[in-house]
Amino acid sequence: MGDWRFENQGEYTYEIVPYGKNMPVCVYVKTEREEILEHWHDEIEVVYTIAGRSIHYIDGQVYVAEKGSLLVTNSGSIHRIQTEPCIDGKYAIVLMIKYEFVERLVEQMNQKYFLTEVHSDADKIHEIMMGFLEFKEKHQEESYAELKATGLLYELLFYLCRDALVEKESVLPINSQKNLERLRGIMLYVRENYKEEMCQQKVAHKFYFSKEYFARFFKKNTGMTFIEYVTKYRVYEAAKEIKETDRSILDIALDCGFSDSRGLIRAFHCVYHTTPLQYRKESRVGKYTK
Repeated sequence: MGDWRFENQGEYTYEIVPYGKNMPVCVYVKTEREEILEHWHDEIEVVYTIAGRSIHYIDGQVYVAEKGSLLVTNSGSIHRIQTEPCIDGKYAIVLMIKYEFVERLVEQMNQKYFLTEVHSDADKIHEIMMGFLEFKEKHQEESYAELKATGLLYELLFYLCRDALVEKESVLPINSQKNLERLRGIMLYVRENYKEEMCQQKVAHKFYFSKEYFARFFKKNTGMTFIEYVTKYRVYEAAKEIKETDRSILDIALDCGFSDSRGLIRAFHCVYHTTPLQYRKESRVGKYTK
């Protein structure tokens, strides 16, 4: 299984998730502190917290996940994760479930919505998620192991559908759905134009907001200001170049929308708590390689 990546297709940019040949689910074990900016994907994402604490921004709401928490992010939902350091190493098991797989099992799935916080049989959920962990760490290369993982997925979906599946409009009214569409459009605009000068007032006008309402709208739905989002997005794009190339920090800074290298260095330190050059050095020895 390869790394996740973002790709343009049609109107939106979204996350592409790699799967095994016959697998309707990808299993990941999260072990490091990270912040993932707002994004969306077709897959249904399930996060089970093993240890530590993380904050999830999902469809404009904030959720705190602690040990034993099970959170679901629906297909197409805009979400962001902030994690805190975890001394135990592993802090969460993440499942990325093919939407088409669930759609074949659940009638009128396009009108349904999984509640984000799942309250079900805690012991059974723990058993299932530990089964996924064992599959990931010990058995995924064995013959027919994918059958075991698929069986666990069917069992998990039974509990999710029984205890957390509702009509979409009951928890996400049409107006809220339209607002999320607008937010996706704004984020796509940033991804396509982050190298250029980004004026908040012009972006607000482009998406038919007043400047004041745009600021409130963006902060409410993402937990950060528009400028903070743009800056972090530029830093993350710069980090890819820093890790994968030998280009100068100044050239990367200018190519990623910063006016000079000092602006990138300052913003980079706020996000990664290190300098770009130190990040490049440590990336070469594997510290930042996922």
